[in-house]
Amino acid sequence: MNAGRRTWGVWAPAADEAIPLGEANARPLEWWPSESAAAASLRARVQRTPGTVNSDTERQADGTVRTDAQFYAGRESAVFLYEMTGELGFQPVAAAVPYAVLEFGPRGGVRRRDLVAAESVSV
Repeated sequence: MNAGRRTWGVWAPAADEAIPLGEANARPLEWWPSESAAAASLRARVQRTPGTVNSDTERQADGTVRTDAQFYAGRESAVFLYEMTGELGFQPVAAAVPYAVLEFGPRGGVRRRDLVAAESVSV
């Protein structure tokens, strides 16, 4: 069964403090059904009201889905997008560096910023 192309990424509560994949204390690799779903997840993880709990779903690369994950972040958070080899639940491997980042723009909306030239990304 093929679920279609997934968007793979790592959410970081503070983009400038993100820990690279593979290092100790790095956030887990996640997947979303599309890039727009990843952007919606980023928006959902921003705490809108102090003292509330956000229960956005975290879909991990090992195939587990955590629906009780608690995310606390502000508009300094981001999702780094990675090209992947392998499949969900079978130890997929991410590229060494992200190809793009989803982040909040100056006017508050989520924008995509490419980190690697489009022609160098293999599909």
